[in-house]
Amino acid sequence: MRYIINLSRFVSINEKKEIMLEIRKQGIDVKPDPWSSLRLITDKPIFDKPYVSNVIELKETFFPKTISETVDHLKKYEIKDINAKIWDTVPFHRKAIVDRFLKKSKFIKTGKIIYIEAKPGTNRPEPEVRLGIILDERNSRLLGDNSRTPNKFDDKKKININKKEQSFSSFKKNMPGTQIHPDLLIESPKTIGEISDFVRLSKTFKMKVYISTLNDPDCARAISEFKNLNTFEKADVEIIQFSDDLKKEYLLVGFSLWGKDKVSSLSNLNIGSKRLLFIFGNEKRGLKKSTMDMCDRVIKIGENSSEPLRATQAAAFALGYLFERR
Repeated sequence: MRYIINLSRFVSINEKKEIMLEIRKQGIDVKPDPWSSLRLITDKPIFDKPYVSNVIELKETFFPKTISETVDHLKKYEIKDINAKIWDTVPFHRKAIVDRFLKKSKFIKTGKIIYIEAKPGTNRPEPEVRLGIILDERNSRLLGDNSRTPNKFDDKKKININKKEQSFSSFKKNMPGTQIHPDLLIESPKTIGEISDFVRLSKTFKMKVYISTLNDPDCARAISEFKNLNTFEKADVEIIQFSDDLKKEYLLVGFSLWGKDKVSSLSNLNIGSKRLLFIFGNEKRGLKKSTMDMCDRVIKIGENSSEPLRATQAAAFALGYLFERR
């Protein structure tokens, strides 16, 4: 069996190479998908990775001459929804397929989400069609009833909640002085607006803010332009290169659309003797995979949302959540 691994949008070309090496080390056969640069084809499904957007079990590839032939392939399965991606140059579209299917059959509540992808055939008049079943959507395993498959991490979460460890609430009480906020880091901001927003947070809440440039020329240009118009005066802002060294001083909490943890998990952080650092990605791509790999937790704000928040929106929400529990 073959599987299509749709990669998250933040994955760069170099990170894709790193991911393929990581997968091969697990004994999984992997190769690029010629249909898309943000996909991989594997012989085993891969779940619970921040770089995975969703997983599709590839059932068949065929060359239909008519829409009816495509619908005949669909009739083999109990279907609760059809998710189609059709190239503009293919002589049919999603609505046509769904309408034709519903005339001959119907959606079943306990069925599967079928994925159809169609593009022009190579050296032949018929389109090439892929048909598969979506196994994992936004990193939540899907069953027929849309419930989540239990995994090995669930028991660990229950154990951690029951442990009488030092929580964020006790951490705040033990912090020196009146400083009760976590420090913030924004990764490679590319616009003056992003920089201005985090400088404003630093000035307003008297917070430490790191700007991680990642040797990005666009970020360096944005910082230079900001300094020509504004100043870091009265703000605690430091320009750094993000590295593992931060883990020595901080518990790292990233915020991403592809996070595995809920915002409520902030109430159960085991801080120990470290300080807390909230990390946010830029508006173009969010957090890098390598950054998420270094984080102690990666949190998604909005459990059912498929749209990312701006970095300052996410920061404001997270800070408001903590303030509410003071």
